[in-house]
Amino acid sequence: MIYARQADYYAVLRECGSVGHSTAFIEFILQVIVDTLTTSDQVTDQVKKLLRALRQEPKSAASLMKALGLSHRPSFRKRYLRPALDAGLIEMTKPETPNATDQRYRRTAKGRR
Repeated sequence: MIYARQADYYAVLRECGSVGHSTAFIEFILQVIVDTLTTSDQVTDQVKKLLRALRQEPKSAASLMKALGLSHRPSFRKRYLRPALDAGLIEMTKPETPNATDQRYRRTAKGRR
C-alpha cells in the first residue's frame, strides 16, 4: 500500500522534516493501515480476475470489460481498474496520457507474481 502511494509518502516525509515533528507521518501510516484492513475480499477477487484477463498481452479498458463480462464502465474503474493500479499490480502503457484512446493496461512484475 505504501508503494502504491509512494509520492504521498515522500511528500509527508518532506513535510515532517520541515516542521520538525512526525504527526503527519503517523497520520499517513495510520490511514494506510486503515485502508489495508478495510480492503474487502471482493475487491481482491475482482483484481485477481482482472490480472487473469491480462495474462497474455496489454489490453484496453473496453477489451478488459468485455473479457470480464462487464458493461458499466464506472463500476469497472472503481472495483477493478483503480484498485489494481493503486496496488501497483497493473500499469498503463502510456502513463503520460492516461486518457489516450489507445491506452492499454499490462501487469507489472508485482502483478505477475
